[in-house]
Amino acid sequence: MDNGFNYQLSITHYPLSTGGLLVKPISSNWHNLLFDLFLPAFCHTCQKGLKAGDGNYFCSGCWAEIVLLDKFCSRCGYPSFKASPPAHCHKCPTEKIGFRYARSVGIYAGIMSQAIHLFKYKNKIGMGSQLAGLLITHYARYWEFWNYDYIVPVPLHPRRLRQREFNQSFILASELGNYFQTPVLADNLQRIKFNRPQVELNQQERLNNLKGGFDLTQPQVIKGKNILLIDDVYTTGATVTECAQIAATAGANVVDIYTLARTL
Repeated sequence: MDNGFNYQLSITHYPLSTGGLLVKPISSNWHNLLFDLFLPAFCHTCQKGLKAGDGNYFCSGCWAEIVLLDKFCSRCGYPSFKASPPAHCHKCPTEKIGFRYARSVGIYAGIMSQAIHLFKYKNKIGMGSQLAGLLITHYARYWEFWNYDYIVPVPLHPRRLRQREFNQSFILASELGNYFQTPVLADNLQRIKFNRPQVELNQQERLNNLKGGFDLTQPQVIKGKNILLIDDVYTTGATVTECAQIAATAGANVVDIYTLARTL
């Protein structure tokens, strides 16, 4: 099965904006990129030397171990182990959710979790090539046609962006936008509250933590439009659900959610 190895990232085309990369003359992220370019490359998992045709940080053998989602709830995309997954599952939010479908490429475990962790927390921006390739390669498994007017990355609060120096969701969204020739709205949806990191909270705390945390600077832009919302991991769905509801309230015609990984 194709796990997205053939897609290569071109980081130079990213606009420098609050939606994506922090404007900064010297960054530890760029230092990491230079080290990755000139030092000998080894697979992050098995430590074997990377060969032609391998990705930036994982060999093709280890990358093939990513567990793809084959069966899932048709609404929220939660993994299902039933022969015929339900139309709605016990994980579907009970309140109005704002989105039509949520889909994820794979399970947040093993190689997938390692790759996202490198990308998100270890400043390995080059990891975006393989991860964006997964989103692009597996899109057709979930949707027959590409019919979106805009791609919208889940935003970081400006304070968090200054800390991390890039928004991983913006990088993924930019790659999809480049491939599908679709505009990326990087600065319309904004995170206006600086909250505790979601990873530190339980499900109810996550929901409460995000209430009133997002806003649209130009809601009229997405009125009547089809939106694809991009994030790296769907955990409880609190973040993407809040973003989708904001877009739906502004009059978006369709909001779908697409993430790299889904937790069990």
